[in-house]
Amino acid sequence: MKTVRSLKTMQKENYTLLIVEDNQSMSKLLISLVNVLGYPNTLTAENGVQAWGIIQQEQVDIILCDLIMPVMNGLDLLRKIRRSKKFYSLPFIMITGADNQSEIMYTLQSEVDHYMLKPPNAEKLDELLSLVVRQKKNPTNFEKAIIAGKYFYLNKNFNQAIKSFQIASQIQPDHPTSYYYMGKIYRQMDKDDLAIQNYTKSISLSGLYINALLELADIYEQRQDDGKLIPLLQKVVQLLPENINIKKSLGAAYGRCKDKNKASTQLQKAVKLTKGDRDQLEELIEYFIEAGLYDEADDLFLRKYREEDKDEIAYFWNRLGNCCREEKALSKAKNFYLSALKYCPQDMETNLNLTRLLIDEKDYQGAKSYVNKILRLFPGCSEAKELRKNIDSVLS
Repeated sequence: MKTVRSLKTMQKENYTLLIVEDNQSMSKLLISLVNVLGYPNTLTAENGVQAWGIIQQEQVDIILCDLIMPVMNGLDLLRKIRRSKKFYSLPFIMITGADNQSEIMYTLQSEVDHYMLKPPNAEKLDELLSLVVRQKKNPTNFEKAIIAGKYFYLNKNFNQAIKSFQIASQIQPDHPTSYYYMGKIYRQMDKDDLAIQNYTKSISLSGLYINALLELADIYEQRQDDGKLIPLLQKVVQLLPENINIKKSLGAAYGRCKDKNKASTQLQKAVKLTKGDRDQLEELIEYFIEAGLYDEADDLFLRKYREEDKDEIAYFWNRLGNCCREEKALSKAKNFYLSALKYCPQDMETNLNLTRLLIDEKDYQGAKSYVNKILRLFPGCSEAKELRKNIDSVLS
């Protein structure tokens, strides 16, 4: 098993750089650039899985890694390295073609040391590599405290980790990272109030600290505190506009607050992001139903199912009818029940539900007609017998 060797006494020509890039042309360009900059020793991998194998078998001093790759992307590789007790401090430079600032911020906040945009620039790369070497050779007291805190955190020595991050916060009280990590640690220690304090402090120092926003939002979601959850998710949606899960969470929160217009807006945006994926559409149908957006759920359902799926369609419309009836939207419920019966006219549950609805509307003659139908189809149905008894007592 290889470990990260000290860079303190090393010269450029002794460093080994691992270039992780699935595009062969880009990989060759990076090799050429680092060679020109005085780093002759390079290893290459085409994805995160290959890179992880190389890291464990070869001596690697610095990683230059693409963000978007098959099999295992750069962000997943980075997280795997940072969770490793052996390699957690390995210098990591992310190279990305992403022009979305929020994606870059999210990557940075997931512990990447530095990043650069494609196409790579020799001057910028030289600057980053020099900075990486400087930080390893002569880290500041703040950097030492952060590194120690992460080490203790990864090894689940939470008390020592807290002490290290507190030292870091004293050295640089305006830096959000130490407060973010203390929030994470307190949360794992089931001290959510202290976690909230530290996440809030981190966000106050950098409103763009996405991970802190997400962690704090998760606490409020678990507490079902939508009043505090919604403002946080609104900020995250602005920073990560293409994230479908955030839109679903925000739509659900609006739904719980009975703000159907805002719930619909967020969930419809989420629908567009599914790009027609049936599994994601099915999940979103449930979000629409929970938000009380039954017409939207119906429309989405019909996109997913074909005309011949009669049983599925009838079951779904019966379900929507029940939801509407619970909310006393009897006219809408009746329409759903009648639509279901067009597909499956002999379905006992739908006929029973429609009978109950007609009783709610005091349309006892209509209810009697449907209950008689049920008893012709299902002579032994005890629920229908009881309903007819009640109807007859009213009409007599």
